[in-house]
Amino acid sequence: MARLDESGEDPLKKITSEEMKLLTALRSKGIEPKLKTDAKWHLASVFGEEDEEPYGIPAHKRGSDLHHYPKFSIFFGEENRGEVTWDTFRYEVVAAITDEIFGEEQILLGIRRSLKGCAGDKLRRLGPHVKLGEVLEKLESAYGTVETKESIMKRFYTCVQKDNETVESFASRLEELFDKAVQLDALKRADTITLKQVLHSGLKKELKHMSVYQCDKIAAYDEFKRELRRMEADLKGESSDEKKPCKPAVHTEKREKTETSEFIDLVKQLNERMDILEKGRGPQQFEPHFERHPSGRGPPRGGWPGGGRGAARGRGDNNGRGYYRPQRTTGTNTFAPTCLLCNKKGHIQKNCPIILDQLVCVRCKEKGHFMRNCPN
Repeated sequence: MARLDESGEDPLKKITSEEMKLLTALRSKGIEPKLKTDAKWHLASVFGEEDEEPYGIPAHKRGSDLHHYPKFSIFFGEENRGEVTWDTFRYEVVAAITDEIFGEEQILLGIRRSLKGCAGDKLRRLGPHVKLGEVLEKLESAYGTVETKESIMKRFYTCVQKDNETVESFASRLEELFDKAVQLDALKRADTITLKQVLHSGLKKELKHMSVYQCDKIAAYDEFKRELRRMEADLKGESSDEKKPCKPAVHTEKREKTETSEFIDLVKQLNERMDILEKGRGPQQFEPHFERHPSGRGPPRGGWPGGGRGAARGRGDNNGRGYYRPQRTTGTNTFAPTCLLCNKKGHIQKNCPIILDQLVCVRCKEKGHFMRNCPN
């Protein structure tokens, strides 16, 4: 099957005998001339090595056969709508242009079928006779990045891993910033060492310290990221083992239950008795307060309590006579004893009239006194 050029003639007829000898010599030396796809196909047909046509489309029909066009992802130009972002959609279009499999009209047809919503309206306003370069320039001005080299590089070098973020998610964010920096000519695509160092410096503290040796040893970025993911999985496994709760004892003996219940009952009884005793106690007794002499020597100011010889020798006011200064106002029964049985002042428990009324003398069989105080 002979291929025809743009003028409709067979290009093989245009090759002279001298050119054929030159091509044969180059082929014998293993040198492949840099020709377009059509010229390569014709050259292969000369030497009897005709390849299959890509996608079954002849080269002279690639720009005109619109039944075959590239299928791009759906792009709306709106947030959270469509299959891909603008960067991914642009990559698909540029890759189709670089492959040179489809012509410009076929790529434009694929773009028209893929743009929806706001992006489709922008293409419609350009008119039906728009060129491929004009379409890409229009879409790039609307959806392309507006950041500068300085802002991208600042975000790239200050990117850190979040608390609940995995290594793969953090690396994906970092790679996206790296790609934008490459597009702005701030970095080179082959500069993966810088990407690896920034990835290591932005890791969490524990994982960063553990991977210092691997960062120095491993040169390839993807291999280093794989090692980080393995270390992250080991850390998660250790943390899950530590948080695993202990199983409580389900089977207990009846004897232990009975002893525990008896102990609880005893504690309750003791608490009840303590409450009864606290309610039965009288108000707290306060001891008298005496002020020391200002000099720090001798008896308190006003003499010793109770007067006497110590009080007479005290150095105080009122011509050497001591005085007592209480902390609060005192009454007639302030220092009187309090009975712990009836909670009344003026007597103690052994002289309480309640007990005396119930006492019976062993000797005379009368109430109100003990045998040692029996008048008989």
